[in-house]
Amino acid sequence: MEPADRMNRIRHSAGNGICGGSSDRRRPGAGWAALAVGALCWLPLQVDAQRAPADRCAELVNAARGGRTLAEMQRLIEEKRPDERLLRDCGEALQRDPQVAEVVRRETEAVQATLAQRARSVSSSYQRQPAQLAINQRVLLAREEGRARMRLYSTDRPPADPPRTPVPAISVVTPSTVVPDTDLVIEGSGFGSQGGSVRLKLQGKTYTAAVNQWTPTWISAYLGDEVTGVIETNGAVLEVQPQGGSALSKVVPFVPVYESAVINDIVCCLHAWPFPGEKETTLAEMWTLENHWAVTTDPWTSLTGGIECELDGPPVANSNNDNLATRIRVSWGWFQGPSCLVHFDIQGPRGFEHGLGGLW
Repeated sequence: MEPADRMNRIRHSAGNGICGGSSDRRRPGAGWAALAVGALCWLPLQVDAQRAPADRCAELVNAARGGRTLAEMQRLIEEKRPDERLLRDCGEALQRDPQVAEVVRRETEAVQATLAQRARSVSSSYQRQPAQLAINQRVLLAREEGRARMRLYSTDRPPADPPRTPVPAISVVTPSTVVPDTDLVIEGSGFGSQGGSVRLKLQGKTYTAAVNQWTPTWISAYLGDEVTGVIETNGAVLEVQPQGGSALSKVVPFVPVYESAVINDIVCCLHAWPFPGEKETTLAEMWTLENHWAVTTDPWTSLTGGIECELDGPPVANSNNDNLATRIRVSWGWFQGPSCLVHFDIQGPRGFEHGLGGLW
């Protein structure tokens, strides 16, 4: 039974139990019996109502001290049949008691550890391979474009020697957008017949492609997946260096492989025990993504302990902002703690840290 349901039953019992009057009075012949029971119960109820709140609070605190866990404390407190007003009057006394505070501290640590484990589990379960990311469809298409051109040249090779001597130049690069881990076909003239090297230069880095075949008019090569730590650009340079000749170059677009991660923040946990409440708070307020990492979808929440936890922005993390600050609203009942997880799905170019290392 949920704590809120138990409290409703307590309030219902206090108002409609044997000493509180009940629907029995409405039954034919039941009025006198009810009145007699009421006379028997009236005096102890009146005496109880006149007891000092401090005495009642001490009674609840002493009851709570018999519990080794918060669940046991809750059960022992509810056995004293307190109404909501008494719980509110005595809640601070419960919080101040050293034995109760120690149990709250221990369970807070346990809840935090559980939430951290759950956060790691969520991050692992949402881990996706690069091929599953929509943004990498451009990379997959470019690789297929390179493979298709290679197949064509394998079955119907163009003549290796041009009919005349043209100006050395790179005319066409396939795929038209260069990506990591792809076949390259470079067409042009003046490459010479003695081989050479093919390099990709961008953002201060140089990557050498493995040459498969070299002719004066076309070259096939393979660019490996070690091309990381660079971002998307239209200004990459593909360079062909023939042996004994001058380097030829062509500016090409480049798209990196993107990776994804799920980062989690936690609302925790039992500082308000035993009171119910509602709280608005901003999570991940100081979390800033770096190196072209960005949010891919709206954040989402997962709950623990039957509380309510929902997005309540602005702000809400989105792809137009590198800050993950997200406002949420949490509400909880008696003997509950405001504990929930907020998850952020992010992605960025391979070879770069997202700037939030060490988080779940």
